[in-house]
Amino acid sequence: MRCSISRKGSVALALLAAALYALSSPISKVLLGGVGPTMLAGLLYLGAGLLMLALLAVGGARGVRGSGSLRKQDLRYVVGMVLLDIAAPNCCWPDW
Repeated sequence: MRCSISRKGSVALALLAAALYALSSPISKVLLGGVGPTMLAGLLYLGAGLLMLALLAVGGARGVRGSGSLRKQDLRYVVGMVLLDIAAPNCCWPDW
């Protein structure tokens, strides 16, 4: 079984994901006031990893395949994204 989403639906989902991602750190910081930036980044990554694991388990059980896989050329972008995601809470909000 393959997921099929229209082009408009894909753009809408991408914008929703970007908006939720942008709000995740400030909202998490309000909810977890005493947590330092590095711990907060770790908790966000842990939550994202657990959610992806659950989605993979559900999707795999239903036979849903992804739209594609990462290629070797994508590695530099993935590494850059991870490094920026780790650095952002420490650099942008060091006094939190």
